[in-house]
Amino acid sequence: MAREKIVWMTVPEMAEYMCVGRKYAYRLINSGAIPSYKMSERKTVVKRQEVDNYIATHQQ
Repeated sequence: MAREKIVWMTVPEMAEYMCVGRKYAYRLINSGAIPSYKMSERKTVVKRQEVDNYIATHQQ
């Protein structure tokens, strides 16, 4: 059984991927809507699959 490779995105990459502003992307992270992971004090990343899941459940 093959495992899918995890694709990590920085917050600016996530914002561009979602076509939203960086402030809104950080708002989604801070609210817990999209889980994030601190790699260092200045670098926060998210899994693309979790971003895709958020988009799929919040489409209008």
